[in-house]
Amino acid sequence: TLTPVAGAQVEIRSSTNSLLKTVLTDADGWYMWLYKHTGKAATFTVTLPVYNLEQTVTLKSNQFVVTSFTLP
Repeated sequence: TLTPVAGAQVEIRSSTNSLLKTVLTDADGWYMWLYKHTGKAATFTVTLPVYNLEQTVTLKSNQFVVTSFTLP
């Protein structure tokens, strides 16, 4: 649906599947992890474990990535 989900757990994992950070969505369904990446582009996996959803993203040096999920 297009209804925001507050309090959803979001996990960010490295390319080796190590858990880097767990955050919760806010009242508007947004989440953010303040992380400054330098060096070569890196791949991260963003998951919503309760919903069994995941996305793989590539983060380039000194940039940001926006991900969004649509729940079934």
